Amino acid sequence: MAKKTGEKVPIILQAAKEIFAQSGYHQTSIAAIAKKAGIAEGTVYIYFENKEDILITLFETTIRDEFLNKLENHLPFFKDANLALYEIVRAHFEFFGKDRQLTRVIQIELRQTTPTFIEAIKPVLKKHSVIIEEVIRKGQEQGVFRKDISCRNARKLVFGTLDEMVTCWVLSTKEYDLFEMVEPAYKLFYQALMNLSDEPLVYKKRGSYENQI
Repeated sequence: MAKKTGEKVPIILQAAKEIFAQSGYHQTSIAAIAKKAGIAEGTVYIYFENKEDILITLFETTIRDEFLNKLENHLPFFKDANLALYEIVRAHFEFFGKDRQLTRVIQIELRQTTPTFIEAIKPVLKKHSVIIEEVIRKGQEQGVFRKDISCRNARKLVFGTLDEMVTCWVLSTKEYDLFEMVEPAYKLFYQALMNLSDEPLVYKKRGSYENQI
């Protein structure tokens, strides 16, 4: 989908995010989004075809542009695949942890949409999968990650766990910082993926993360 442009686009997307998170995607109308944005309902249609178009654009401008593109550009600086994996975990929790409304839309509302919507966001989902698999493959080539697990299955382990932990956080009635889950999640992946040919099945702290980048 071509990137939406225009001075009202960010205003509409912000209003839609807030309304979707509060009232739910299916219960939200274009009129409600327009009212929240402080513009006429007809103005919304200048930029977007319908409500689904707004949700797709919100997903692309946040997950693709603000999260995945930045992560993809940053990962090459991490020569050690272990540290690259840590960065994936850190970036994931940092991004979702800073905006609970957006996280609720992505984790809850987005998954109750139509097959048309899912088809539209497939390229972004594919991009996320490729980023994770490339780090797994790099670790296998470096000999630090086990090779008896396919990159695809390892990616499912990583993404599935991160996704579930974010969903639990946004649905929890208990207040806690999502960023606190970085270390536990990374330890889990490290122990599951490490090459057992020359190391025991334990997590070895290799010095602080900050000192190795």
